[in-house]
Amino acid sequence: MFDKLIEFDINPVIVFNEKGEIIYCNQEAEIFLSSQNVKTIFNFAISNAPKKGIKTKFEKVKFKKIEFNGYSIFVDENLSIRFFIDTTPIDYSLTNLEKIDISMLIDFVCDIFSLKDFNIKKLFDPTIPEFYGDKNEIIKLLKNYISKDSIISTKIVIGESIIINNKKYPLIEVKIENPNKSDIKSSTYEIKKSENFISIRIPLIQGV
Repeated sequence: MFDKLIEFDINPVIVFNEKGEIIYCNQEAEIFLSSQNVKTIFNFAISNAPKKGIKTKFEKVKFKKIEFNGYSIFVDENLSIRFFIDTTPIDYSLTNLEKIDISMLIDFVCDIFSLKDFNIKKLFDPTIPEFYGDKNEIIKLLKNYISKDSIISTKIVIGESIIINNKKYPLIEVKIENPNKSDIKSSTYEIKKSENFISIRIPLIQGV
């Protein structure tokens, strides 16, 4: 059970041996390390490690374009480090929202790109109803993340929801495979990144 908790932890966990070789990393760490120099991470862990036991510190640390809110380092026969991602909730607003058909909105953005002969594939969930959202923000994100070989899919996220003003809303996921490596961020919607896809998670708000 404990091994599974570590493997599916949302925070990167990395274990080094004395030579600086990785002997374990969880799924989140694999994504993080794919864009990093392993030696840089090891040197950071060595420089900030306690003489023995565990050290936890909450401060902003940044590696290339990836920023964390802190870290824990544990020293025994190996050197383990766990970085803390920013889990500050996004302050969703229920004002100035427009009614959106997400499939039509994606088609609209893709029509703009079609002038550049983009080979975009779309896989839409037809059960997603119209909802209220920040149309301009979604268009901005799509335009910056879509590449000429992107595969765009939509779905309702099963088993997850978000509470806004004490009311629970389902989540929609817009997934863009083969995205542009844009560093654009959103103060409106949660964005999850991996090596091969970008996921934009949008509350399914049907009434305001």
